[in-house]
Amino acid sequence: MDPLIVYQLGVETTKMLNNKQTELQSIEWTNGEANIDTGFSKLACDCCVIVWENMKTNIPIYNDVVIECSIPDINITFTYPNRRKSKHKIELKHSKGNIIPGSTIRNLDINQTLIFCKIPTNNSDFFELRCSQYHNAMGCSDTDLFQDRTPRPSLNFEKMKNIDFKYTFKEKECWVEHYA
Repeated sequence: MDPLIVYQLGVETTKMLNNKQTELQSIEWTNGEANIDTGFSKLACDCCVIVWENMKTNIPIYNDVVIECSIPDINITFTYPNRRKSKHKIELKHSKGNIIPGSTIRNLDINQTLIFCKIPTNNSDFFELRCSQYHNAMGCSDTDLFQDRTPRPSLNFEKMKNIDFKYTFKEKECWVEHYA
């Protein structure tokens, strides 16, 4: 599947999730000090399947392509009419703050789609979700984390201001100079 289609799927899923405030409020986000992703992942997967069905009507070449989504995050399997399958992932992150530690960069696809949910600090506020490619949310600082000798760049919700970022492929090596 074209990465641009997966990205568009993420953008449209984010738009749908922003309209699911009641469902987002009913999710158990933490249990003690542990963050729980299950409820958010399930809701996001359900939205992704609905969005795909809507997208297919506008892109006739995908009419016979079926998707299955599974948690954690949104793990998508596209099944084509000839029974060939391709797998893709939309990363999900959530936090009450604007900046959170990202994944270690070693095995990370910085071009993958990322949906970040900012959890309100009180019940009267709205959940705000944004979508971008992972590299658009990555921040450089003087105090980046290193886990197992691998950089772990932070993710910044504020860097994801525009939900309709254009898809831009970046090589992972573009971060080497910063970490050197």
